[in-house]
Amino acid sequence: MHIIDLLAAGADALAAGVDALAAGVVIDALAAGADALAAGAVIDALVAGAVIDALVAGAVIDALAAGAVIDALAAGVDALAVGAARALDSLTKEAAKVRVILTRLYVRPPNIGLKHAKVSSLN
Repeated sequence: MHIIDLLAAGADALAAGVDALAAGVVIDALAAGADALAAGAVIDALVAGAVIDALVAGAVIDALAAGAVIDALAAGVDALAVGAARALDSLTKEAAKVRVILTRLYVRPPNIGLKHAKVSSLN
């Protein structure tokens, strides 16, 4: 393999890691958290003017702590961590492959037609 091929393979692995982060459950979980916040009772309470009363009574804090908003945000953070770990694992595996290939090239450089050059010069 040529160095250009190795660099291209590394770039492909990096792009695959980014794709795994962007297309995975990370975005879905964060979007679900935003949907839960936007569609839930928090927005309704703001529109109805009951937020101040609820804050005084402590009901909003209890609802946020016990409700789906915090759970959805926590799930988003967990999914982000999983996606990042998968991407890092993929990049680590690709880096190990590139290291092995580069080590082989350094220890035993490829034969670049030297035999043919010697034979043709003898003829």
